[in-house]
Amino acid sequence: MNKKRKRMTTAQDPKPFAPDQVDPCGTEVSAEELIVALCRKGVQQPLKSFPNTPEGHREIGHYLARSGRLVRVCMESTGVYGLDLALALAAQAGIQVRVANPRAVRNFAKALMERNKNDRVDAGVLQEFAARMPFEPWQPPRARRGAWRRSPLCVRLRRTACTPAKLPRLCPPSSVGIWNGASAFINAPPSA
Repeated sequence: MNKKRKRMTTAQDPKPFAPDQVDPCGTEVSAEELIVALCRKGVQQPLKSFPNTPEGHREIGHYLARSGRLVRVCMESTGVYGLDLALALAAQAGIQVRVANPRAVRNFAKALMERNKNDRVDAGVLQEFAARMPFEPWQPPRARRGAWRRSPLCVRLRRTACTPAKLPRLCPPSSVGIWNGASAFINAPPSA
């Protein structure tokens, strides 16, 4: 049984753009800092650092959209640390987001013979990954159906009755800002 899957077309469908019309970007996400590696029109830009806060997410969006060209952002799946950034960038016109499997990125770095491992190197590797690998757009979680709320992370947060008061004990201090932004989404009842 060889069934072909129908490919869904979305606003982030990568087909209409030629590689010379796309600027690849790699974003390394950590609890407190976001490091962005960007190549505009074939010219490597200096690495930029932004805080992992809602203001930092807006600054990255403005920075990436400045050229008016399509930007393909690749970031590793980091759970709650990168979710708000991915949601903010995916909602912005002219920016496509890919949330890559960390193991695939690590194997890609090995293939590049990249032996160093730090946030700045990782941002560059993610940029190369965005430029060289087939682009698969990230699909945001469907809040209407409650699919994200049923994810293991959300279930665990609700079971532990994780609140901002308990959060400093459970997570790094910078997570409190992320928690405050996501707690309404996590704790809201799923809508039909």
